[in-house]
Amino acid sequence: MVLTRGKKEVAYVFFLFMFSKFFAYFTLLVFANLYNQEVYGQASFIFAIFHLVVLFTCLGMPDTLVPWLMKKKDTSSVFYFFLGLNVVVMVISLLLITQLEYQWALPFVLLLPFMLLDYFARAVVKSYYRYDLAQWTSTLYVALTLIFAYLFRPWEQFGIALAYSLAYFIPILFIVWKARKGLKEVLGIFNLRLQAIKEYMMQGSATLLITTSFALLTWIDASILGFLAPFTSVAQYNVAGAIANIVAAVPLSVMHFILTRSAAVHEERKAKKILERSTRVSYVLAMLFGILINAMIFAIMRIFFPQYQGIEIFIAILSVGVSFYAVYSLLTTYLIGRMEQYMTVMPMVVAAGLNVVLDILLVPAFGLYGITLATLFAHAVALVLLTVKLRVYQFLWALLLSPCMLFTTYFLQWWGLLMLPGALFVFFLVGLLTKEDLAIVMQVLGRIVKR
Repeated sequence: MVLTRGKKEVAYVFFLFMFSKFFAYFTLLVFANLYNQEVYGQASFIFAIFHLVVLFTCLGMPDTLVPWLMKKKDTSSVFYFFLGLNVVVMVISLLLITQLEYQWALPFVLLLPFMLLDYFARAVVKSYYRYDLAQWTSTLYVALTLIFAYLFRPWEQFGIALAYSLAYFIPILFIVWKARKGLKEVLGIFNLRLQAIKEYMMQGSATLLITTSFALLTWIDASILGFLAPFTSVAQYNVAGAIANIVAAVPLSVMHFILTRSAAVHEERKAKKILERSTRVSYVLAMLFGILINAMIFAIMRIFFPQYQGIEIFIAILSVGVSFYAVYSLLTTYLIGRMEQYMTVMPMVVAAGLNVVLDILLVPAFGLYGITLATLFAHAVALVLLTVKLRVYQFLWALLLSPCMLFTTYFLQWWGLLMLPGALFVFFLVGLLTKEDLAIVMQVLGRIVKR
């Protein structure tokens, strides 16, 4: 195995992710300025429900599938079992949206089986260390969402549902074509072995609990907010979450590398060393992005989202939670790659459970303050429990550094940019950044430039 394999693809994924964010924020501009908050909030609520359904009908995919493919496990049985499940859920959903008069959500329902195919194709390309291909499809998705959201704006909720669904469907064709050889090998023979399905269900359920960590910040909270608050609050929370999520650009890129590398490296000591360095770099870069966002957030909202001015504090709160996610998301991904997801069950059940309970208790009284603070607390709990579980105590510094640095930057506004050099000094001081870390980053970037 070549130890450098997959590193430059992380950088490709990062640049593609940032490019997709460029399109994503233009899409937000379309939704924020060409749709009223009630329409956008209602469509966002159903979109959140759609994602929650996919979490369960595609249990733990695509990440759980990657080590399965690399270790040559029976993936065919898993596919055909979940294909049947998706078809059943699709039929039930068709009946529900008719009864509840949400017929405009039909595009989401028809998309369900294709999401399964998408996740399998993504797992195949990731198992070949080509996670940059998976990110290409995500970038294409947000670009198409922007185009369709603008074209379908006269159709209101149905226009949003159709925009999202078509934007998903077209990239699925691309990723399936790229993964066709691997998919043919895996799915060419029909299997339905109960033992394989049972084993996957156990591992996939644990991965599902991990997946809920970021869903706390998006789909789960948006769903709860839709039941407990006006749809305008859902729209505001969606905009705030989308902007805060830019802090996750680096960890979401590094996760692919950690997943494949932890599955491929058999020596636990070496794998954990890779994990610790990757997590340090991920957290430091996430914090630098967080400082930039909080320093410029008032100007961003005033220029691009005038209807949503006043939600800046919620972006600041959520960005702190995402910085915690920058640490524990990589810890959980490492455990998935080593097929030890069971170690995450208790931490994620506790964090997700606390988030839901606090949402229900706080949203009626405190609205967006309640849901953002509940989410921040849930991310902090997940960070503590997982760092203790893996005995990487150095990352507990994040509990102190993240809120101090990001909230200070928020209150200083433009002057907060002066926090950048100070933050780097502190990271070196507490050992979250080393000269060797910087040298490795520069080495990877240098190879990309030469290529």
